[in-house]
Amino acid sequence: MSGKNLLKGYELLGIAAVGAILILSVLISGCVDSGGKLVKEGDNIKINITENNITKTIFIENISAQGMTYPFEKDLIGTKVGEKKNINYEEMVSVKLSQEPKANTEYSFRGQTIKIFNVNDTDFQMGQHPLTGETLKFHVTIKNISNQKKSAVECLAKYNVTPDTVVFYHTDWCPHCQKMKPWVQNLTDSGYKFFSVEAEKEPDKVKIVAECASNVINSGGGIPQFGCVANGQSHSGEFMSIDDMKNFADECSKSAAELTNKNKTANIVENGVFVEVAYIGKLTNGTKFDNGTVKFTVGSGQMIKGFDKGVIGMKTGESKDMVIPPEEGYGLPKAVPKLIPQEIDVGAFKTTFNNEEPVKGKEYINLNSLPWPAKVIDIKVISHNYTIEVLDAGNLSYSCLEGYGIDKGAVVFYHTDWCPHCQKMKPWVQNLTDSGYKFFSVEAEKEPDKVKIVAECASNVINSGGGIPQFGCVANGQSHSGEFMSIDDMKNFADECNKSA
Repeated sequence: MSGKNLLKGYELLGIAAVGAILILSVLISGCVDSGGKLVKEGDNIKINITENNITKTIFIENISAQGMTYPFEKDLIGTKVGEKKNINYEEMVSVKLSQEPKANTEYSFRGQTIKIFNVNDTDFQMGQHPLTGETLKFHVTIKNISNQKKSAVECLAKYNVTPDTVVFYHTDWCPHCQKMKPWVQNLTDSGYKFFSVEAEKEPDKVKIVAECASNVINSGGGIPQFGCVANGQSHSGEFMSIDDMKNFADECSKSAAELTNKNKTANIVENGVFVEVAYIGKLTNGTKFDNGTVKFTVGSGQMIKGFDKGVIGMKTGESKDMVIPPEEGYGLPKAVPKLIPQEIDVGAFKTTFNNEEPVKGKEYINLNSLPWPAKVIDIKVISHNYTIEVLDAGNLSYSCLEGYGIDKGAVVFYHTDWCPHCQKMKPWVQNLTDSGYKFFSVEAEKEPDKVKIVAECASNVINSGGGIPQFGCVANGQSHSGEFMSIDDMKNFADECNKSA
C-alpha cells in the first residue's frame, strides 16, 4: 500500500469516526428528548379526534386540567405534539327530573299563587288559585250599569262615523297593511264601511280611536287591526283575506242594526254591558275571603264564570246572594305528573341550576324556572372511546368552525321550516352555495348537531333564542336577525364575510 493510499485510508477512517460520533450524539439526544413540543396547561391546541372511524379536527383554547371545554383535556396535558392517545370516558348527556312540591302548601310563582293539595309517588293535585276547590258564597249589589257598545256608537256618531263602520288601524311600514290597504279602499268603493286610520300619519283619527274604539282597537298592540264597536269584535296582528274582511264588515253591519232596533236601555245587566258591583265573598264555613267593588264587562271572561252568570238579569240597586260551585269558580284541583317528560340536556341543566353537576337523587332549586324543588331521578351517560392525535400546541390561532370542516368565511344561515321568510330564502341560499358562495345552513329544530356547532362557535353572531331567520359571520362579528334579506343583500353579506376571513 502506498503512502498516498494510506493517507486516503486514514481520511476515510476519520470521516467514518466523525460520522459515528454525530450519529451517536443524535441517538443520545433522541434518548433524552425527541424534540417534540409538550402540551402545557393554558396552551391552545389543535387535535384530530377519532371515534367510530370518524375523524374530525377540533381546536381547544386555553386547555385546562379542569376540562373547561372537554372533559378529556387533563389527559392531553403533557402529551407530545404528534403523539396519539386512546382515551375512554363517560359523558353525562341528559337528565330526567321529577317535580317535588310539598302537600298542602301554597307557592308563589311569577305573580301567581299555586296551591298544592295531595302529593303521591307519581303525581300531585294542583290549583292555580288559593280558592281552587272551594264553594264560594257571594252577596252582591249592582251599583251601576252602562252599555259600552251603545256609548262607543254614540261617541263615533259625534265624528259622523256610523255604528256599522269597521275601524282599520294600520301603518305604512307593515307589509300586511300595505297589501290590505287597497283591498279596504276597493271594498269601501263597493259600499262597505271602513274607517281607515294610519297610526303614524293621522293623529286626529288616532284620537278618535282612543276616545271611541279603545274596546276593540289597542293602539299599542299588533298591526294591522280591525275592530267593530257595535259588537265588540276585533282582529289583531294577522293577515285578513278580502272574503274575511267582507264577513267581518257584514257582521258589524248586522250587529249595528240589532243595536239600533233594540234601542237598548242600560237598566238590566246582560252580556256586553259594563257594570259596577259591590260584593262580599265567604267560604261555606262563613270565613270572609274578600270584599269590595269591582267593575267589569259582563260576559267578557274578566270574572269567574259563576259570578259573570250570577249578575245577569239584575237591575241597578238590586242585591242578591249567589252560591258558586268550584267548577264555576276557581276550578277543581288537577292532577299533574311529577315526572317531567322531556329529558333535559346537561348543559341546560347546569345553566338552570347555577352550573351544578347533576347527581342522581339530589334536589335542586331555581325559583325562576320552577316554584318547588326538582329531583334528578336518572342520568343518561354515553361511553366514548377516542383516539386523539395532537397536531399542534402553543399560542395558536384557529377558527372554531374550521374544526368542524366549515370554512371560517362561511355565513351561518339559522332558520326553521315554519318561518315564511326562511322558506323563501332557503332556496336562494342553496343557489348561492351552488354558485360558490359559502354558507353553513342550520335548520334549528331538525339539525341538533349543527345547532351545537352554532352554540359552540357562532354564539357571538347567532342568538338561538332570537328572531328567525338569522345570518351571521364569525369572521367579522356581523349579524342580521329576524328580517327578510334579498339575494343581493345575501351576496354582499357573504362577500364581506369572506373578505374579513
